[in-house]
This record gives sequence, structure tokens and C-alpha cells, in this order.
Amino acid sequence: MQTFDFFLDSTFFKDQYKGTLFAATACDGDNGLFALAYCVCDIENKDNWNWFISGLRKMLYEVPELYAPLHQLVFITDADKGLGSTIEQYFSDACTLVVCSLSWKITRTVIKKN
Repeated sequence: MQTFDFFLDSTFFKDQYKGTLFAATACDGDNGLFALAYCVCDIENKDNWNWFISGLRKMLYEVPELYAPLHQLVFITDADKGLGSTIEQYFSDACTLVVCSLSWKITRTVIKKN
């Protein structure tokens, strides 16, 4: 069975607008990234991830002929702030969850050495 990989993450705004950007991206046929869904919420928490993931599920499964679930879905994420349990709740029948994390301290050290 082929897989369809999703990348889920969020980042916060530090400027005057505040908020958190949630994004679901995937690879296209040429291995380029494209955005499937995105939104801006007030903060990153389980409730907001729940709302975002439920909308992603509706988009993939409830819109006729948009996505025929012939592929195993793979979500690549850090599973922070309730995201892991929310993915398992909405995509338990069709997903593999890959949790990735990298310490900012390690990343910062590598950047300084180069």
C-alpha cells in the first residue's frame, strides 16, 4: 500500500498581530511542498488542534471525490500540545503517526559551528 505523507506543524507570531499559524502540507508529484490547509488561531492548544484536524478530515473524506482513501496516511509532526491524540482520534482508521523532535539547543549549536 502506498502512503500519503502529511506534515503538521505550527508557529507563533511575535509581532503586533499575535496568534499561531497551523499548517498541513504534503508533497506533490514533483516532490515539492504544497499547503493542504492552514489557519491562524489565538494559541496552540488541544482545542484548536482538534478544530483544525477535524476540518482536515472533513476536507479529505466528506468532500465527494476529493480524496479516495486508497493510501495509508502518514502524519509527520512533533505531536505537541495535544496534536498526537487528536490525530489518533480523527484518523485512527487510516494513519501512522511519526513523531519528530529536535532540541533547539542542538540546532543552535550546529548553526554556530557552520
